[in-house]
Amino acid sequence: MKKLYALAALTLVGTPAIAAESQGFYASVGGGVYRIDSNGFDDRAPSAMLTAGYDINQYFGVESTWSRLFNASDRVSGTKVTIDGNVWDLTTRLSYPVNDRVDPYLRMGWSYSDLAAKTTTIEGEPLRLNDYDDGFSWAAGAGFSLTPRLDLKVEYARMLVTNDDLDRVSASVTYRFGAR
Repeated sequence: MKKLYALAALTLVGTPAIAAESQGFYASVGGGVYRIDSNGFDDRAPSAMLTAGYDINQYFGVESTWSRLFNASDRVSGTKVTIDGNVWDLTTRLSYPVNDRVDPYLRMGWSYSDLAAKTTTIEGEPLRLNDYDDGFSWAAGAGFSLTPRLDLKVEYARMLVTNDDLDRVSASVTYRFGAR
């Protein structure tokens, strides 16, 4: 019986150490390509992103991401329209590490978009319309550990809002603060 208590005590003492390895703050910088599909508009353009997150344990974390969407252009009803803007995400991150180097994950949460459409009127005057929207977003990706503090992430993300669907394929480099 004493051996059982000793084993239980060692397990309890060791568990926080295992969890602590995966806890902590991290930040990412990256870029990719996004696609906007909105009311006859359909184009792809480059994007840049910054992410801050916290891993509660090796399976669960939270993330906040800002994405800058650069100019995408398309013709809608014969008129050239250019769209750019920003997207903010607040998501939970569920991951299941395959081994010490590969960490596939899913993100789910809420996104807010601030998009600006620019065109010209029939008279040749510039016209700018802003569209603010929010909705459910999700992403699937994988992190690849380069060093104990540096990861490379690849991801597909989708934001579902009332009038627009935004898709993004991206790659980013993540720095983990503290020991891992």
